[in-house]
Amino acid sequence: MGMPTLSLPKVITILSAIATTTSFPTASVGTSRMRIRTPNKFIINCFETAFQKNKSFCRPMRTFLLLILTSLCLSACKSWQQSDKPRSLSEVYRNLPKSIKKELDAGFVLVDEGTFLAGKVQGADTFSAMLSQRRITVPALFIGKHEVTVAEFMEFYDYFRDSINKPDTLCFLKDFPYLYNEPALTYYFCHPKYRIHKYPVCGVSLEQAKKFCVWKTNTMNARLKTMKGFENMEVVFRLPTAYELEYAISLEIPPNFKDAHPVLSPYDNLQNCNTKGVVDENNILHTLNNADGFSYTAPVGYYQPNDKGFYDIRGNVAEWTITNAFMLTSKLKFENTSFDIVTDNLSYWGIDSSFYKLKSHPHYNKMLEIVTDSNYYLTKGGSFAHGAYYTQSAAFIPVQKSENHSWLGFRLVLVVFNRTSPNAIISH
Repeated sequence: MGMPTLSLPKVITILSAIATTTSFPTASVGTSRMRIRTPNKFIINCFETAFQKNKSFCRPMRTFLLLILTSLCLSACKSWQQSDKPRSLSEVYRNLPKSIKKELDAGFVLVDEGTFLAGKVQGADTFSAMLSQRRITVPALFIGKHEVTVAEFMEFYDYFRDSINKPDTLCFLKDFPYLYNEPALTYYFCHPKYRIHKYPVCGVSLEQAKKFCVWKTNTMNARLKTMKGFENMEVVFRLPTAYELEYAISLEIPPNFKDAHPVLSPYDNLQNCNTKGVVDENNILHTLNNADGFSYTAPVGYYQPNDKGFYDIRGNVAEWTITNAFMLTSKLKFENTSFDIVTDNLSYWGIDSSFYKLKSHPHYNKMLEIVTDSNYYLTKGGSFAHGAYYTQSAAFIPVQKSENHSWLGFRLVLVVFNRTSPNAIISH
């Protein structure tokens, strides 16, 4: 049976059917399910017949109908492409299981995507001279409300005590050899009160912090595998980059402040903030850190959260990042002269072509390359041992990755993506 010759009303009816149809096949591409809106073959053949055989259609009408059909097809293609995009972080959060969502609410803050001026710092120290200002866009992501606690880290340590080092109990003695630190040295990682009251873990190296992230990741993914509908979802816990942590700090930091700034004092455990001092026998003033009752760290959540919900994003303990600190000038060895220096535009998150010029310099010390390029990482946020200067979002302290300190801990970032599609990253 041949194709019918269509009148104009019938063609209009067909166009309406195409525009309103919902009986289209569902296809799976990658890990995303989508509805592909394509007119069936019979309708297409009807249009071809109408254009070729119906002499009552004038050329403008045929052109008009062809444009409509093309527009509908393009709209269908656009809808198909958009459905393949990764879901937003907020959408994924809404669809998470209640138990996982409750855990995220208790431990993480959803930070919206934003752009800020990185590298802006008031005042200067040896390291601040290397800062270069630039505008950086940070994607939406989950950042921990507070630093990882002693209880959380010791749970990880109890699983792997044969293959992982315990936090360094001597870190208080190494950092403050002339203070009365025996109680902290003896009880910080052993007494149950430090676990119950959620003190931040300290005395851990960068490698220990990374291994904790791996354990936390494996534990959460094992739970997700048992939940219907979330078998293909995978989470990764990791340390923040310097940009991510700088952005989180910059959301609340006052534009101008001094060591005893009243805005900072209610939020942070900082040296010199609303504290008194003592004068020794040599008439030297020593400031105290215990006006709030804590000589060293304070429990997470003891101080007020900022408006974004972060606890101790500044102060208490500084925090590891996974950003390497490039100390290029330390690679120069000075021989025969104190003025033989190669200048370059230093940037602690990136290096330009001047770095390669530096490597060709006759006084470049290759023996120091592994030390300066690979071993030092940025820590941010300041601590009970630092003044308010180091709470500025761009200020940092480079620390060797194998080192540990009583004033240094870490905070987690959560990444979510689909296990079967590496390109379907939901948060970065």
